[in-house]
Amino acid sequence: MNKYLAPRIQTVGRKKFPVMYETKLSKDWKTMFRLDALRAIRKQKFDMEETKDGYWYLDCGFVLKRKNQDCNNFFKIMIDALIGVAIKDDKNIMPRVQWLNKDTKHPKTVVRLHKAGEFDYKL
Repeated sequence: MNKYLAPRIQTVGRKKFPVMYETKLSKDWKTMFRLDALRAIRKQKFDMEETKDGYWYLDCGFVLKRKNQDCNNFFKIMIDALIGVAIKDDKNIMPRVQWLNKDTKHPKTVVRLHKAGEFDYKL
């Protein structure tokens, strides 16, 4: 999702300022992802209230359309889509890429949200 944000010029009085806005492509992807997440949450009986405490891993696997596509660009839009659906707030979510593949005809994203363990040692 390299086209998550796009620039445009906003006029305030006589001055023009560049601002970033969320693209239609991004909004459409977020809606599709949110609906898929809702189906999975209901099926698994996941309780969003649990995510307000502690830290949570968002483990992701990607099947990308192109070889040079950057999967890290998906994290912001994915986490934004999960707020209010699977997570209370994104401040305690730690996204991680677990695997990558390429398939031009069947791209997909696989996610697993689970509580992070405690460290075995003190810092």
